[in-house]
Amino acid sequence: MGFSRLQWLRRRPLLGKPTHHPGVSVIDQEYLTHLPPVTPDLALNYLRGALPDFRLVQAGVPVKLALSVRGLDALQEQRAVLLTGASGVGKTTALLQVGVQLLQRGPWTRAFWIDAACAKPLDVVDGESSPVLLLIDHADLCQDLPALCALLAQGHSDSRVVCAARFNEWKSGHRKWKVPAHQPKPIFPPPLDDADIAQLAERVATFGAADHSLTAAA
Repeated sequence: MGFSRLQWLRRRPLLGKPTHHPGVSVIDQEYLTHLPPVTPDLALNYLRGALPDFRLVQAGVPVKLALSVRGLDALQEQRAVLLTGASGVGKTTALLQVGVQLLQRGPWTRAFWIDAACAKPLDVVDGESSPVLLLIDHADLCQDLPALCALLAQGHSDSRVVCAARFNEWKSGHRKWKVPAHQPKPIFPPPLDDADIAQLAERVATFGAADHSLTAAA
């Protein structure tokens, strides 16, 4: 795969309706209901390495990741969790899956998708009186995350923060946690089992995503 092709696959899709905050978009049931259908090319590109979006998750193209299941379980008791692991384990896909599931369950009527590379979550929650649901990608770059989690710990019992970041980048971040208990609970993906591999193979076969240019070594 050429470098230009790889760049094209990794273009960041628009995730939600834009807001006046750069790097912040809103997802609600109206947005999810009126998403355009997934085209064969969109599904194919995702299975070959393109970034996910809500269309793909709604259509069930990605397999249901154990990382998202673990995150949802943890959010029953935790107000903030971190979906983490190495590059390519499906952190962003899991973040999307968790967001869709939480919107369906309530009490939230909308979620904020936040790219922490260019947005501050505290600016988003400022003035919000109802419970908020924040989905924060690139959370290792989120400088005001400690203050946000401290705010949630003082109240906002129905608000939730779901973060995603590579573990090595998160661990080497320079955030200062005055109260360690406020840190998002890290959730790691388990190893793939036979059922996971079978589901992945089924998706690849369904959408014709196999790369037949690759052959086994002699």
